[in-house]
Amino acid sequence: NQNGLKPAYEDIRYNVDEKKNKLLLVASNNHGDGVIFLNQDAKIYLADLDTNEILSYKTEKSRGIYIHVTNGSVEVAETKLSSGDAIKLSDV
Repeated sequence: NQNGLKPAYEDIRYNVDEKKNKLLLVASNNHGDGVIFLNQDAKIYLADLDTNEILSYKTEKSRGIYIHVTNGSVEVAETKLSSGDAIKLSDV
């Protein structure tokens, strides 16, 4: 982390099929990923899941995961989430 960084703005274009039933990386702290750069130790993914679709994610090390549902509903760690809901999973 660094103090005093100037704000930066970027956008990314992608085909909606790239996030259909899978995770699409859209932001990270690695310039080599070719996505929006974050000055944080974080990655942001998007996904658009069909009904009854199962998606799993394995973390690189003991980390936290934040999931925000923008539309529809999902079940995460035996918890049902609907539009606007979010859940934070720690040390996964």
